[in-house]
Amino acid sequence: MATAAALVTGRFDRAIRSGLFVTAGVAGVIGLSWILTALNFTEVISFTSNSQITARISPRLIDLYAALASGAAGAFAMSRDDVADSLPGVAISISLVPPLCVVGVGLSQGEWAAAFGALLLFVTNFLSILLAGGGVLALLGLGAAATKELRADARRKAFIFIALGVVIVAVPLAATSIRLARESFAELVTRGLAQKWVTQTNYNVTRVKANGNQVNLVIDGSGDRPSLADLGTELETRLGPPIKLNLIIVPSETEVYESAPD
Repeated sequence: MATAAALVTGRFDRAIRSGLFVTAGVAGVIGLSWILTALNFTEVISFTSNSQITARISPRLIDLYAALASGAAGAFAMSRDDVADSLPGVAISISLVPPLCVVGVGLSQGEWAAAFGALLLFVTNFLSILLAGGGVLALLGLGAAATKELRADARRKAFIFIALGVVIVAVPLAATSIRLARESFAELVTRGLAQKWVTQTNYNVTRVKANGNQVNLVIDGSGDRPSLADLGTELETRLGPPIKLNLIIVPSETEVYESAPD
């Protein structure tokens, strides 16, 4: 927020100083997360099932909207004496610290793709907070403190570059949003067709997971089942080619212990 305020007032010396504090904070969070993960010998970290990680390695456009809201809320809270000083920091730390932690965890485990995705989320949040926070501060009149025309011109250029940065990072976010929407639709369609496919059998659909054009279908049970080609053909008709359908069958086994009555 200090960086945004410095840009609004045209004080680029202060913006650089605040930027250095941000850089030190980024390095500290990533480094500490890396160290704590490397020292963790008792738990295996999953990059596919841990919700705290998976929520931050595939950023979407909705994350951009949330970051813009955080920046605007933080700037507005800073301008009000009746709002607790801790609230802007809480709003911003929610957007910035968790993805940086995932970056450190990913680097420690050699998960480069996950680390890059989390870093993209951080950059998105950081630029959005600068843009939205600076915009709110300017609307509240903070920009009037910069009276020199040179500062005003430089200030406009700074926010133009920030806005361009937000637009640039929005492109991969949009691509991820579209991909996740397609995968969610594929999972929904597959689950519906699979439920009908096993209706007359002793099998149950337990899990459906789509990844690009590949769909993993997990069923449990035993006995005869219909041909997988029938399900694959119907799924290809609904989703369009190419489709790769992987069927995983889990044997169903039940064991019961009951104590004898007195």
